[in-house]
Parts: sequence; C-alpha cells; structure tokens
Amino acid sequence: MFTGKEPLFLLSWIGIVHQGLLVAGTEEVKAVRGNPLTLPSGVKEYSRINWMKGHKYFIIAQCRDESPPCKTFRDGLQIDSQTGSLTFINTSSQLSSLYKLQIINKTLRASNKEFTVIFYDPLPVPIVHKSENSSCSQCVLLCSANVTNETTLSWYKGNHFLSSINVSDPNNSISLPVKGNYEDINEYRCVVNNSISNQTKHLGRSELCQSCAVTGLNPGYIGLICLLLLIAGVVIYCRCWKSNWNKTGKNEAAYRYQNGGTGGSPDE
Repeated sequence: MFTGKEPLFLLSWIGIVHQGLLVAGTEEVKAVRGNPLTLPSGVKEYSRINWMKGHKYFIIAQCRDESPPCKTFRDGLQIDSQTGSLTFINTSSQLSSLYKLQIINKTLRASNKEFTVIFYDPLPVPIVHKSENSSCSQCVLLCSANVTNETTLSWYKGNHFLSSINVSDPNNSISLPVKGNYEDINEYRCVVNNSISNQTKHLGRSELCQSCAVTGLNPGYIGLICLLLLIAGVVIYCRCWKSNWNKTGKNEAAYRYQNGGTGGSPDE
C-alpha cells in the first residue's frame, strides 16, 4: 500500500542504487502546449517503475507489482498500470523539463531512461498587410506573427522559396517584407513554423496587391476649377440676359412704331 512517505523513502533508495543504473540515453520530445503527451516506458512487465522530474529525482509517479499498482503525485498525470507509460493530461510550458524513468525488472535489475520534454505554444496564423512602402509600380507585403519560442517566418511565391527570418528570443514579434509586381499571377504564402508545427497564410494577387487608381487632383486645383466654372457660368448668364434684354427692347420699339407711336424707328 502507498503511504504519504513514499516519495521521501524512494529518494533515499534511489540514491543508493543510482550507481548501478543502466542509462539508456536521453530522448528529446517536443509537443504543442494544450495537447496530451505520453512518455512510453518501452516495457510490458516490471517490478517497479519510478517517474522523476528534474535533476533532483523528485518522484511524480510510480508503479509496483502490488495493489494498488500505480499512483501519481502531481495533478494532470496518468500512468498506465500495464506498461508504466506516463501521460500528461493538462500540458503547459511550465512542464518543459528533464524527466527520468527508472525501471526495475523482475530480477531487480535497474535501468534508466531520460526524456527532455519541450512544450511549445501553439503557433498563430501569420497576419499579412500591404506596407506603406508600396508604390503604383510595386506592391510590398509585410507578414507578421507574435511568437513565444524559436520560430522561422518564410515567404514563398508559388512553390518557390523567397526569404526567411529566424527568431530565437521568446515573446517576440517578427515581420518579413516581400516585394511583388501587380501583374504577377502567382500566389504568395507566408509560413510561420517551428520544429513541430506550422501555420500558413495564403494570399492571392487580388487580395492586397491591387493596381493604383487614377491619381486624384489636388483639392486646390479642384477649388480653382470650380471657381473658374462659376465665373464662366456667370459671364454666360450675363451675356444671355443682355442679349434677351436687347431683343425685348427692339421688339417694343417696333411695336410702338407699327401702332403709330411716337417712338422712333426700331433701328434708331
């Protein structure tokens, strides 16, 4: 039966037998934070299995060929009673560490395996926008992503690699520009990736790289043109009004002349 003193007892016991361990080497394991992860024991039978975290042999789970067979000392852990494999249920970046597995077989022969576990944050989908450095002859696209682990940001034109940038500092924002022509019919891709996953943003020609519209007139020129049009309209109106007034005067004079008025000749 397990008691609350099991970990302390096993720490002392492990210190005694440590010199006789058969070390099987260290395996690097990478996983995405939030996804379950299982560390396999690689055995089907055992007398005792101890899972430890860090360099101080702090026991987090153990199995015996007794009843109850297995027990964990940390939340979010499960251990298979048949094989002794350890599963992380609730994973986070804080669980990135060195893990040691000690297996004692039926003949009390001990062997040791080590796992260097690294949990990566999920990668974001990169964001692409048109740079202010774009012109009417050339489109400049800027791809950006906020990352927390060593990450690479790359541009592709179709299947052709264009450029990339690598960031090893955590909690960083990375950006990478690319230049393209408006007549280019190829699809562009911005890819952010690390050693275990990637995210891609596909970009067609018509999404952000659109040809420049006809250059608009300066507002000052527009105001001047409106003023000139207004003046021209007033001049045309005045001339039309004067022409109509002259015609009206001549018609009145002709009417008085025809009716025996005292007015002079219409042409006078």
